[in-house]
Amino acid sequence: MAATRHAGGGYRHTRMAGGFSLLELIIVLIIIALLLGMAVPRYLGGRREALIAEADFALAELKTLGWVHHAIKESWEGVTDANMETVLGFIPPGEEGRCWDYGLAEDATATTMRFEAAARSSPVKCLPALGTRVTLTLSSDGLATRAVTYP
Repeated sequence: MAATRHAGGGYRHTRMAGGFSLLELIIVLIIIALLLGMAVPRYLGGRREALIAEADFALAELKTLGWVHHAIKESWEGVTDANMETVLGFIPPGEEGRCWDYGLAEDATATTMRFEAAARSSPVKCLPALGTRVTLTLSSDGLATRAVTYP
């Protein structure tokens, strides 16, 4: 700012053309940082929930395949993580761009089978779900229980 003398004898401060003061710029940056601080966690939370919905979709398919297997064999014994795809006929979503690894949390028993979707760290779009596990437990009494474990 520059001081200029006006007709009444006093000085009047006038703003120089061409920009903002440092204080004004700092205040604007602080406001932007606060807004981002509120928006980013909400965005990432929504992204994680969308990724979990993707895992739920594949687990719903596994659930159907598991019940069909149980209806035919009257047991889940012999189904392991290694042979799950062959025995149940499950084909996981395409490898490229997939955010989840699907398998059995433990080998199936006659009365219980527990599927698990574990979040992958790659590609980058999967990072909001990193460390998250979604499990689906089938019981021979007809119950299906879903649980989500966050990091």
